[in-house]
Amino acid sequence: MLGGYIPPSPGVYAHVVSDNISKTYRKADPGTVTQIEIESHNIAEKLNIGDRINRPAPKQAFVTIKDHKQNFQTNTKCRLINPTKPEMGCVSKAILDRINNTIRSRIRVNQWRNTSSVLKWFTNLDKKNNLTFLVFDIVDFYPSISEELLSKCLLWAKRYASISNTEHSAILYDHKGNTWEKRKTHTHTHTHPHTTSLTSPWALMTEQSRGL
Repeated sequence: MLGGYIPPSPGVYAHVVSDNISKTYRKADPGTVTQIEIESHNIAEKLNIGDRINRPAPKQAFVTIKDHKQNFQTNTKCRLINPTKPEMGCVSKAILDRINNTIRSRIRVNQWRNTSSVLKWFTNLDKKNNLTFLVFDIVDFYPSISEELLSKCLLWAKRYASISNTEHSAILYDHKGNTWEKRKTHTHTHTHPHTTSLTSPWALMTEQSRGL
């Protein structure tokens, strides 16, 4: 018990996990898993790392409570975590890191990767009393990144960084999942946090072009 909050029982927790999965995803066809694994192998072969990429071991999804939200005791919001991580994710992360570093240097946008960088930036600001911060919270950020949206971001990123067809495929593959698929878009998803490092500057630049 923490601050008057009583953790849910195992039965209630299982129900919460099921609700958080099924509200956005639906059960995928078993053959989808095989197809995704074949695609992973083909991409790995093109990158000459086929002998170093293993088949991912399936793991049970779980949720964490967003206890930083207001009234979380009575209106509990959760973050769905999928621990089944294909090894291709490490490959796509390395590719995205290179792409994002190039984009940041080209468009000169502030995109911090840790708390210390934010604090350093804030400390160096002049006349803080005259500055205003715009704060917004994106609901279900990871699940909302569809393959269509990610493809748009990659197309935009190609204006600033070199992305081969194989690298493009590797990033899109990393966005796919193993057992569940999105209900609305019918797009398999396995979004990693590093994917948002590309969608975030794309969204910022898009809004700036609209006069935000």
